[in-house]
Amino acid sequence: IETQPLNIQLRHLPESERTETVNGVEYQVLRTAWAIFPLLDGQLTIRIPDIWVVTSKDEKLRFPFATKIVGVKALPAAVPANMVVGKPELAIAPLNDNYATGKLASWNITLRAPVDGTALPEHLPALELPENLKPYTGEASRDVDNHSDGLTGIATYTLSLIPLQPGHYQLPAIQFPYFDTARGIMDVATVNGPMFEVTGVPHSNTGESAFLSSASGTTPLSANDNQTITPWQIAAGVFALLWLATMTAWRYTKKRSVTDHKFTPIDKPRPFAIMRHHPLRQRLLDALRCRSLEQGLIAYENSYGVDEELRDIVISVQRLCYSQDKNVDENALESRVDTTIAKLCARKPVNTSHEDRWSPRAFNRGITS
Repeated sequence: IETQPLNIQLRHLPESERTETVNGVEYQVLRTAWAIFPLLDGQLTIRIPDIWVVTSKDEKLRFPFATKIVGVKALPAAVPANMVVGKPELAIAPLNDNYATGKLASWNITLRAPVDGTALPEHLPALELPENLKPYTGEASRDVDNHSDGLTGIATYTLSLIPLQPGHYQLPAIQFPYFDTARGIMDVATVNGPMFEVTGVPHSNTGESAFLSSASGTTPLSANDNQTITPWQIAAGVFALLWLATMTAWRYTKKRSVTDHKFTPIDKPRPFAIMRHHPLRQRLLDALRCRSLEQGLIAYENSYGVDEELRDIVISVQRLCYSQDKNVDENALESRVDTTIAKLCARKPVNTSHEDRWSPRAFNRGITS
């Protein structure tokens, strides 16, 4: 399938088959569909591919491609970038039916919309809950359901609460804003919050300890409970002591090695300094078009063959920049470098490119005007 303009998101949907009877003849119909998400407003031209058919009588038929023109409207400026586009569906289902103080109570909220799964919100909207309910939420599980009639993005959120006091509770409605493309307005999808009855005695533990105890199905131990030390606790304590002893010995050894080592100060400066940015070296690098003289020499000789004069110039410049020998005549070397650079610039570049056999030039080689 082709479109104009090309700024779209295209997804190929699953094919479907069906049987149709036309004028007493039964046909097997194969349906191919695509989902298109335009990224620009304006006119969108869709060119559907042509179809080739071979009948049971070995008759070959060709149906030319069709063209569809669709008008795309831009979203209003007031619509936020992360808002769901298209009318969604909301559903809520409980994960447990017994609610007690200090125990985890959870619900699954499912959001379905005619968009890609990544376009759905990652988190539930904020809820105003009573102080006796401690909420715990996480990121949504997002997926997409592809079918021959389109696609549906699905996001599943888990709302978990820990009641701290018994009583009757009514959770607030859960709302997701969206942009209704049929009506051209922003609206809100709403599902009523569940009602539930919490039994038990008032729970004093709050926060993370209550969550962990409820999730594990155990109650927190009090100070008067008899606690039995298990073998794995003993092993964990032994390993912790060994780790602390090892870290202490390592820190002591490192400190001692640093204090025992004596550095001998340098009384005199180095007799020479590396001149990495010498003008002659930089000019030669520019002429060779390489990052190092050695690399440039190798690349040059691979293209033009061995050049003893260039080798001698490279070695002389390296000796000037890196060697302790100060008997190099820099003025004479500069003249030789100028001559070498002029020779390098006069060289014609070697054509190392290979003609692409798939290029238009390769196909039109034998055609003359």
